[in-house]
Amino acid sequence: MQFLEWGVEKVSLKPPPIAKPEKKIKDLVKKMIEEKVDHAVVVSSDNRVLGSINIFEIMKIILFNPFESLESKTISYTKRRIEKIRENYSVADLLRYWKSKSLSEVCVFSRRGRVLTSSTSPLVFTCKTIGMLKDIISPKLFKKDESLVATNTTLRGILKRAVKYELLCFLVHRKGNILGVIDCFDVLNLIAEDPEEALHYTCSSVYRKLEEVTFLDYQEHYYSPLVKYENEVYVVSERDIVRELCRRYLGSV
Repeated sequence: MQFLEWGVEKVSLKPPPIAKPEKKIKDLVKKMIEEKVDHAVVVSSDNRVLGSINIFEIMKIILFNPFESLESKTISYTKRRIEKIRENYSVADLLRYWKSKSLSEVCVFSRRGRVLTSSTSPLVFTCKTIGMLKDIISPKLFKKDESLVATNTTLRGILKRAVKYELLCFLVHRKGNILGVIDCFDVLNLIAEDPEEALHYTCSSVYRKLEEVTFLDYQEHYYSPLVKYENEVYVVSERDIVRELCRRYLGSV
């Protein structure tokens, strides 16, 4: 694929989403929702990179201790091991890095490795390359059973499934009929506002109807984890998309 030769910054966010170490987790959640990003690079007052955190890690800590974690400083839950590459890397190099490390966010530094220039993640990568992924996002990547949740599933239950299946949205059904979609960004927004109540909300009260959501569109270069295929609705995982790219192309790049 042609984009394997691209520079990594073409599939990154520049400038990267930044969080200060003293920012509360609940405020970081709101910032990530506003910017529709799935990660943040934690940077000190003198612009030193301290680490990073992503949406799946935030969901895990909320499940473990929702009240204390949301009021805690971001630095308390920041990964101190910095996943990093340099701006002269190619997309193929990035995929090799993900294959050998973990499918997490990555900080992109200047060629000399001193200055943070951008960052990326499986979600950012997929959004930046979606127009070229039609042959990659095939039915074998579609999540059906894993993405189905009943109307009485609580938001706590949604977070558990999101972490388990690496999904950012779910299909709400009643007796097999798809009623709508529940998005993890919406879920986190509700929980950040009122964790004591929101964790017990059920999907029936917060899902969006199918006509209210936007589906993946290759021609418009618009990525959504929601896919329409042969008159059915499915969900895909960005991490699965990256895994498939690695499986299919790394042997020949």
